[in-house]
Amino acid sequence: MLTLDELLRILTDCAGSPEPVSGELIDAEFADLGYDSVALIEATGRLSRDHGVELDDDATATARTPRALLELINHG
Repeated sequence: MLTLDELLRILTDCAGSPEPVSGELIDAEFADLGYDSVALIEATGRLSRDHGVELDDDATATARTPRALLELINHG
């Protein structure tokens, strides 16, 4: 099971931003956090490579917030 802290670290790394994503922003939409599709594709690739998490592209596209992505990762 992936934790919120692990997901936030991966998202921050993939966005190339020096500002970490805070847990307070768990329900903010990725677009509002400055994440473009490239950053999210990189994050899903890293989740697959480092954590063995395989995400369906269509399902991933519907996860618009960190909370929704975490739910998808941990509960399908």
